[in-house]
Amino acid sequence: MTTETAKNQTAGDDRSVPAPVDVPPVGEEINLDANENYFNRELSQLQFNYRVLKQALDTTHPLINRLIFCCIFSSNMDEFFEIRVAGLRQQMKYGRETVGADGMMPDQALAEISRVAHEYIREQYDILNNVLM
Repeated sequence: MTTETAKNQTAGDDRSVPAPVDVPPVGEEINLDANENYFNRELSQLQFNYRVLKQALDTTHPLINRLIFCCIFSSNMDEFFEIRVAGLRQQMKYGRETVGADGMMPDQALAEISRVAHEYIREQYDILNNVLM
């Protein structure tokens, strides 16, 4: 019986309270300023959209649902370019470029977004034309 349980029982309280758990010390300090500790927000959102698209390949889903996943991907990508990409472009246009927590400048992020988005959209067309149709 722990000391805490004993105190509760002597006070007429029959509830038992677990003893505190010792937490092992963390190996080393985490540098919160290090860029490698952060994801690029826009690229992370693109990866999420890609996971949605990949659901269209899952044959356990009915065909109509697989088509819906392609539509959701399209809608998400449309919103992504209207909001996130437009925001990055405005930063560049008005000279308010700031380095993101991940260490990328807006022009670097836009270049990577373009590369990744083109790849994902090519795959969407392939899924629509060669898998679902």
